[in-house]
Amino acid sequence: MEGYDYYIRAIAFGMRYQNDQSLTAHGITNQQARLLGDIHDRIKTGSEISRKALSESMGISGPSVTSLLNNLEKNGF
Repeated sequence: MEGYDYYIRAIAFGMRYQNDQSLTAHGITNQQARLLGDIHDRIKTGSEISRKALSESMGISGPSVTSLLNNLEKNGF
């Protein structure tokens, strides 16, 4: 698969950009929407909702989860 890295990253960037553009009407980013979806799924299944659990399931650092949550709260979510 050598040589395809650029194209895969370009496609991923394009998809992320397109998602962000469609979510601007709601005042959130793609990452914030993913976090809200994860929280929603955890509520439905009765799973633990903690910064550590969210960090592990989303594959991002704990401080990043905190930042996303703080921005969502600041925007009224």
